[in-house]
Amino acid sequence: MKQMSNPKLNLRKKNWLRSVEHCHRLLACLSHHSILRHSS
Repeated sequence: MKQMSNPKLNLRKKNWLRSVEHCHRLLACLSHHSILRHSS
């Protein structure tokens, strides 16, 4: 099993991790803004 050494699979994993990280950042921004909006 040499799936880990597959560059395409590795690249896909990196892209997926990056998109997940981006989604988390967006959610954090949205929740932050909603909290600011509620407090004012």
